[in-house]
Amino acid sequence: MKIALTGAHGVGKTTLANELLRRLSGKGFGVVAVAPEVPREICSLAADREFFRRGKNNPLKQALLMYAQLQHEHFSLPQEDGVLICDRSVLDLWACSKYLFGDEFQDAGVRKLYEALVAQYCRSYRCHFYIPAEFPPPDDGVRESDSDFQASIDRTIREFLEKYAVAHRKTSGTLDERCAIVETELRAMASRPPPLS
Repeated sequence: MKIALTGAHGVGKTTLANELLRRLSGKGFGVVAVAPEVPREICSLAADREFFRRGKNNPLKQALLMYAQLQHEHFSLPQEDGVLICDRSVLDLWACSKYLFGDEFQDAGVRKLYEALVAQYCRSYRCHFYIPAEFPPPDDGVRESDSDFQASIDRTIREFLEKYAVAHRKTSGTLDERCAIVETELRAMASRPPPLS
């Protein structure tokens, strides 16, 4: 079973993924997480912490994020009864791409194609655990601290989840509350068959 923690940058997806991995490993779940964090990995490969910063980024660089995410998910899939926790989904990456380069994708005639493919791929996740933007993002050298950017990405993700009827569950509150929501939903999903694609 593959699940995604989805939300704008700086909402705590990676923190939640790491905590879920720790907690679920001791509770009878065969669990793995997608690692490393894809944007940081690409910045490291490029030897440039600011590789994706606005002003330096471009659509080709941005597409590397989606490619690397798909690659990591493919090679991280657990045993049949295990759980793969993705600390982001291709939806998050598409939301950022659309915000930053939507006009360029539109001019090239590929924006609708990207969106259709992302919507189709979202069905590969059993559930998206949507984490709303509840606090301003920190500027850690890779991610930016622009609250308006964060709010726009958050809105795009919410609208996409609704528009394409993507299976999701809002996951907010403290780290303990977020973990409890995911654990409860995982137990419920484990007891029922996956939906037909």
